[in-house]
Amino acid sequence: MVKAICIDAKNKPFEVPMTHWINEGSKYTIKHVYNMIPPKDMEHKQARPMMGVTLMEVNIESLNIVYKGYKIERFGFNKENLEALIELIKVCTELNDFDPMKLIEEQVELVDI
Repeated sequence: MVKAICIDAKNKPFEVPMTHWINEGSKYTIKHVYNMIPPKDMEHKQARPMMGVTLMEVNIESLNIVYKGYKIERFGFNKENLEALIELIKVCTELNDFDPMKLIEEQVELVDI
């Protein structure tokens, strides 16, 4: 997890209530980094993913709306936390590529735990 400070809380999507929005100047903890396509771009064939983050303090994923995280550009980092962010991105990228079905297919036998 990586500490960050919100530097841009402008342009809150209408669908996101204030209780699940970030505040400029407030500190947050990034728990996951992923590639996201903004909902307004989902229909475009040339849509370009951007980096999104989920936070410990605000659970936007629980809202069951198209928004699942926040653009990483909304946050600022000091040097120490920037290095930790790079490591988190590497770990999350590996997790994003993980295919649990492949693990199941490769499992030869079930074991009792």
